[in-house]
Amino acid sequence: MLTARVGGYEVRASKALKGKDFVYRCKDPNCPSPEMILVSGEREKRRPHFRHKSNCGCKFGVGETDWHREWKSHFDRVEVDMGVDPATNEHNYADAVVRDKAINKDVVIEFQHSPIALKEQE
Repeated sequence: MLTARVGGYEVRASKALKGKDFVYRCKDPNCPSPEMILVSGEREKRRPHFRHKSNCGCKFGVGETDWHREWKSHFDRVEVDMGVDPATNEHNYADAVVRDKAINKDVVIEFQHSPIALKEQE
């Protein structure tokens, strides 16, 4: 994940946060174990990001690859809360949201690097 909560604020992962004494929390309000840690991106291509302290079963950010984080890193508004999907009862987060000035509306962008069923797309 590129973002987490600190107190009532959302923060974006960055090397500047390394060494800070913050308590990072998962953005999913239903997360069973919301405490996060900052991975500062030691490897050359790895972006700083947050991950759960323990494998708690929270689906937010699970299995997110460096490829996925790299694409999201190019956008200002990432991991945007889209609410609960009434069909699946799952809390959804858009990878990125951009403003289309031509139509004056937000456009949701999802980055998908693996096959996804048509039903899930819909």
